[in-house]
Amino acid sequence: MRSIAPILILVLIKLTVVAQFVSVPMNINTPHGVVHNSYMVYTPQHYNGNNSPRYHIKAKLNNDSTISFKSKLLAENKKMFVELKTKTEKTKVFPADTKIFECTYVGQGTLLGVPADSCWLFPFWKGRIKTYSSIPFGPTNSVIAIQKDTLSIVAMTKENLLEMVKGENDEKLTRLIEKKKFIKAIERYNSKYYKPGDFPPPPLN
Repeated sequence: MRSIAPILILVLIKLTVVAQFVSVPMNINTPHGVVHNSYMVYTPQHYNGNNSPRYHIKAKLNNDSTISFKSKLLAENKKMFVELKTKTEKTKVFPADTKIFECTYVGQGTLLGVPADSCWLFPFWKGRIKTYSSIPFGPTNSVIAIQKDTLSIVAMTKENLLEMVKGENDEKLTRLIEKKKFIKAIERYNSKYYKPGDFPPPPLN
C-alpha cells in the first residue's frame, strides 16, 4: 500500500510558507500623526515570493534619494521587503527604509503604500471607513487596517471597528462586527454614507 505521509508533509510545508501572521501596524507615520498600535493578523499568501507578481517600484528613501526598479513582494522574519538588484549586489528595502512607496502593476494601475512597521499599507476601499491591504490589488482577506474619515490608520479589529461605528442604531451592523465579519460590516456602514467616488458602490436595492 502506498504511503500518503510524504504527500501530507509536502502539503504542510506549502501551507507553512504561504500562510503566516504579520504585526500590523506598530508605528505608522501619517499626515495626521503617528499611530502606535500592534496587532497580529493572519495574512494568507503574503510570504510566498514565488506567488508574488513582479511590480514596478518607485520609492523615496529616508535619505531623500529616489530609486526605481522591479521586484516581487518578499518577506523575512515576518517583515515584507522588496529587492533592488544590480550586477554586483542585492539590496533589501523594508517599509522602515521608505518615506514614499509607489507600486505599479501592469493592467491594474498604481497604488501608494503607507509604510508601517512590517509591511506597506495599500488603499483598498474608499468610503467613510477606508480599508488598507498589505498586498497591492489584493483580495478582501488581505485587508488588515482601517481609517475613518481623516483619523489615524489603525489595525482592523473588533474593538477599533466598534469604536468607529459608535452611535449607529443598527443591530445587524453590530452583530456582523461581533461575529468578526468585518468586510461585510464595513460594506453595510459605508453604503449608508455613500458619495460619488467611493468604492465599492452600495448594492442595488
